[in-house]
Amino acid sequence: MEGVLQRLRGLAEFSKLLQISIILRLASFTLLFSTSVLFLLVGLSSTIIKSITIIDVSALNSVDPILNAITKLRFGVWGVCTTR
Repeated sequence: MEGVLQRLRGLAEFSKLLQISIILRLASFTLLFSTSVLFLLVGLSSTIIKSITIIDVSALNSVDPILNAITKLRFGVWGVCTTR
């Protein structure tokens, strides 16, 4: 009976190690894939395409000329660009 219990404990520990291994493999794959995509965007933006914009944020026009200086933000692969 004790041999069966020890075997079941060993299987439970193996199952936990297998789950941890799968989680680590998925996390490392996700990290490598996302960095590869970002490096691809930067490489294309620097040599082939003029600029790659990821997000455009526009503000409403205001009456105050000081607040009207920056009305658009562009988040791209090289950083943030502000325009009127």
